[in-house]
Amino acid sequence: MTSTTTTAQRSDTPEETIAAHFLKAGLNLFGEDGSVRTSSYAKALAKYAASNVVEIADYQDGSSREVLAAEPEYLPSLNDAEIRGTEPEGFSEFLGREATLLVGEMWGARDRRNTQDSAWQSPSMSWHQWIEGGADNGNAPAWGFSRHPAGKNKAGPCIVLGSSVGGARKAKAMDTMYAMGLDIDSGAKLDDVLADIEEKGLLCLVYTSYNNGTSGLELKRDEVLRKLKITRDPTEAEIKQYLREFDKNRYEESFIAGCSISAQKKQTTEGVKIILDTPPLEKFRLIFPLETPVKLIDLADTQQASLDMWEDKITGLAQNTLGIHFDTSCTDPSRLFYTARHPKGSDNWYAAVVMGTPLRFDDVTPMKKSTYTSNREVNAFTIAGVEAEGDRQPQCHTPSGASLNEWHRTAKDRFMIADLLETLCPDKIRIAGGEAQGHVHTECPFENEHSSEGGTATMAVNAVDSQSEYWTWFCHHDSCQGRHKLQYLEEALRQGWFEEDALFDIDLGFMLPAADGEIDPFETEDAKREREANFEKWAGDFDPETANASDVELFVSEAFASGIDDAAVRERISSTLSKSTVLSLPALRAMWTKCERDARADALQQREEQRRNAPRPRFVPLEDATAETIENAAKDAAWLPSFVTYRDGWFYAPDFDKPDGGAKRLCRAFEVPFVGFGETEEGRTNEITIRYRHRSKQRGIVESVYSIGEAFRDSGSLISRLADDGLEIDAMAKVPSMVALLKAVQTDNEAVLVQKPGWIGDAYVSPTGRVANAGSVQYILDPEARVSGKTQGTLEEHHMYATTALTGVNGKYFLPGYLSGLVGMVVDYIENDVSILLAHEGDGGRGKTSAGKAGAAHHAPADSTGLFSKADATPAYVERKAEQANGAVCVLDEDGASKLDAHEKQRVYMQWTEGMGRGRATADGGTRRTRSWRTCFVTSAEREMLRVFEAAGVDTKTGTIARTFSVNFSSAAELDPASDELAAIKALSGDDKERAVYGVTAPVFAVALAKLGRETVRERVSAVMADWADLAPGSSARRVVRVAAIFAVTGEIAQEAGLFGDAVQVRQHMRELLEDNMDARMGHLDTDRQQVEAVRRAVRRGVQMGTIVPIHNEEGYNRQETLGFHGHFDENGRTDEAAMNKIQDQDAEMQARTYLIPINRMGKLGITTDPRALALRLRDAGGLVERKKGDRMQWFHDYMPGEGSEKHIRVSGEFIHG
Repeated sequence: MTSTTTTAQRSDTPEETIAAHFLKAGLNLFGEDGSVRTSSYAKALAKYAASNVVEIADYQDGSSREVLAAEPEYLPSLNDAEIRGTEPEGFSEFLGREATLLVGEMWGARDRRNTQDSAWQSPSMSWHQWIEGGADNGNAPAWGFSRHPAGKNKAGPCIVLGSSVGGARKAKAMDTMYAMGLDIDSGAKLDDVLADIEEKGLLCLVYTSYNNGTSGLELKRDEVLRKLKITRDPTEAEIKQYLREFDKNRYEESFIAGCSISAQKKQTTEGVKIILDTPPLEKFRLIFPLETPVKLIDLADTQQASLDMWEDKITGLAQNTLGIHFDTSCTDPSRLFYTARHPKGSDNWYAAVVMGTPLRFDDVTPMKKSTYTSNREVNAFTIAGVEAEGDRQPQCHTPSGASLNEWHRTAKDRFMIADLLETLCPDKIRIAGGEAQGHVHTECPFENEHSSEGGTATMAVNAVDSQSEYWTWFCHHDSCQGRHKLQYLEEALRQGWFEEDALFDIDLGFMLPAADGEIDPFETEDAKREREANFEKWAGDFDPETANASDVELFVSEAFASGIDDAAVRERISSTLSKSTVLSLPALRAMWTKCERDARADALQQREEQRRNAPRPRFVPLEDATAETIENAAKDAAWLPSFVTYRDGWFYAPDFDKPDGGAKRLCRAFEVPFVGFGETEEGRTNEITIRYRHRSKQRGIVESVYSIGEAFRDSGSLISRLADDGLEIDAMAKVPSMVALLKAVQTDNEAVLVQKPGWIGDAYVSPTGRVANAGSVQYILDPEARVSGKTQGTLEEHHMYATTALTGVNGKYFLPGYLSGLVGMVVDYIENDVSILLAHEGDGGRGKTSAGKAGAAHHAPADSTGLFSKADATPAYVERKAEQANGAVCVLDEDGASKLDAHEKQRVYMQWTEGMGRGRATADGGTRRTRSWRTCFVTSAEREMLRVFEAAGVDTKTGTIARTFSVNFSSAAELDPASDELAAIKALSGDDKERAVYGVTAPVFAVALAKLGRETVRERVSAVMADWADLAPGSSARRVVRVAAIFAVTGEIAQEAGLFGDAVQVRQHMRELLEDNMDARMGHLDTDRQQVEAVRRAVRRGVQMGTIVPIHNEEGYNRQETLGFHGHFDENGRTDEAAMNKIQDQDAEMQARTYLIPINRMGKLGITTDPRALALRLRDAGGLVERKKGDRMQWFHDYMPGEGSEKHIRVSGEFIHG
């Protein structure tokens, strides 16, 4: 951003010149090398500021007050800073308050000009003075938050936003914080952030960084390929995925969207890089003065908790208050901020003072930093309420496969990692100076992921020297945020820093001794054998005369507690005791047995206590579940019955008939993610869901559902069903133990069980089971109703492919099918009275099937595992698929292959759109549940629906036509196999397996719909209908217009949600397709026209059948029952038989006729419309021959030639035959 103000004083003097001025003045502020001597500098700042107090608000109106002897300034600015915002009440009073900030210099690692840890100065002055600062006047360099001088590089003077003890710049020395600061280089727009801060009315000091506006990124190629799990050049979409999910920096989506690949491989001194072209990256700092200074130790009971609270508040300020990504190193209270400066000659800099209310610390909603750094998900279902993993341990192993997690349970308060690293890997140690006892700085095992190598941001701490009394290893680099200490240990072992024996061999001295009386799991075999020999020896020291049973029992208990677990050793000790005491061998063996039972009881009690106190794992959606998340939830589950234990991914339980026989493997461990309560047509339901790893690795993680009642009824069939579902049950498992386990299953995580997908309020339950906008309620779709939850590709890729396909030559024809999967969501959301039927018709090979598959792919794979099926299925199957597609789309391909005749097909179409299945009986005479749905159906066939009905002589129902929207693909072009358009269509339809994108857009669309609200969407549909009212002459036609309007609004909302680009002409395409539908079907849609056409068809049929006869025929003419007449009449209405003979041309004669239709015989002709209403419509159509009666015209005649008085209507032959 370019400065928009004229500055009062701008320091463009080179630093060497400034230093020279100070040296000449003899103020001794700079060393000979030009570095600031900080103590003198700080004192000079305070002294200089004391006589230069400025009221900032005086400058917002462009007053002419002088600024430090500068020329008059008429713009709303102070020094180099623009004054923005509105002055709140008490603003001047706050600016007069004193603030103490640390000042010093930082030039780079090990640079001798750096301010040493204990040498940081802490001048105190008012916020007025900190902001106003001072100009470069030859005696002091320019300083202050309102100044933005030129400088050679970004390093140099810096500031910390609080005071510390003893001039130390480290987190634990920080005392009181006077401001909160953010470093922003995520692609957020400075103008947008400034507007947001002004809108919130906050006081903020803003300035751009030295490197503001730079473009381009370099990514370590090996790291990108490793994170993306590919072995080829990444695509642009994959690069954007990497930036979004894996890069150490967090970027705004608008910045990521503008990135492109410049070079796949570029050799640099730091390795091979991928070079990206990017938009200019605005880099700036935001300083928020605090209304009340925060004393850190008052934030929590412990110092570490206080520091955690500070970092969570900084994270919350960025994310919850401002909604932007930021540099997470700002969360350290000792974080330094370089003061403002810009390259000499640059105009790409900016500073501002945004007037407003000082920030209240308590008003900032905290966000756990580890949640922010580890949660890189962008899916709309994750946004809807799923939190990050937090501090849960990842599963880590040694190179030999031993579990580091199991090792850590015993070693966490004993492991001396700092000692180990200093002893075994001295080359990995880095000295920063001032390290506390038992603390060492180390190289980071993940240093290859850091933006720069070196530094002292990684530290290891011995258990005995740690504040938490647990060993730790951590790194402050952004790329390592959220990483667990076991991951550092695992990576160090993988790289061969030391042998894994060092973790287990207590003789090496890196493990503290076990507590007195505890068995040490790291004990050596030699020590164990020595202990066993000692107990055998001590057993012989008893005196038979004085030893009693209590003494011996105590001795056996001590031996048992020491870890004497070998049966042979126990037997030898018992044999020795039987000789040195009066106790028998059976009595001694019973003592060992009692010890074992007591130990089992104690272990059981401890396990139950552990399970009660264990933190409950967060809910993980099925699509995000892994074996690790299941095992973490299962091992300490509070619901586990006391007889069940967890070990290495399995549940163990004893045989109830042999309780002392030890625990046997029972079944694969499972978790209970929720219990679902719901109401169905069949009554209340209470379903337990268990989640486990399928016995086939290819199937991954699956779920099974059962009711507790099943476990109390036919338990054998329940176990068989679970085994068939994929739950791995040990071949030797006992059924009673398994049943007891299933009976005990429970969870506090309750959910609302829903029988079919669709909208529940503003929550959308996808056919896959994923939920968007659920809020605080958890909805669970019955697993029996779910389709495949697999997803592939990204929203970015979908946007690219959809835009290409919809702007291509066949975009108009592809559009409705593509939208169908979203249209079903809208139909259900606005509670449309009927479902919609989209009929793809026309020549093969033009994209009918692909368009339908693209619609299904919004939700799931476009195949039989998702919402795509063949139309030749049974009615019961189609009904089941329709209900599975409630609020989505049901694609039924190859309708022409259906075995239904035209009459039945029309009935089925009406049933589909009515949204209700057929009633069916059960074998015992009851009734099955009737399925229901509200969705969008898509069919494809080469023959047009109307032509099929007409060829079969079917009386086409207006309702069927009004609910059907047809797209004729015969007019679509045959695409070049190498065209981008065809490639995009194949990606959207899933025909290109590698590039297919599916299951990623429906959640985004659901969020967009719910954000608009039902009434808004309904109003938008009504507005489009009103705009297209010229195409709807009747009520039936308006139904078709409504269908087209729903498609149009759906497309526009999808466009607004970013599913495809602005170049797609959604409304124009849908209008043109609607016009095509009206042209082809108006005769069936315009009910007025239909009634008139019915007269035309009835009269023609009557003439052909001989029921409408010439009025001029003689009395004896042989005919059937006469239902009407035709003849010729003169101008006075009298019959004119000669006229018929005068006209030689048959067509002309027919058009000259007049047809007489008796009102009481209309029904027999098949005319059911009210006679008067019909006559009026015939008049409007130009077919009625009226009778003049006096001064007015009458719609009926009451004299029938040859029959006398007979009320009838007369219709012109020109209308009938024209």
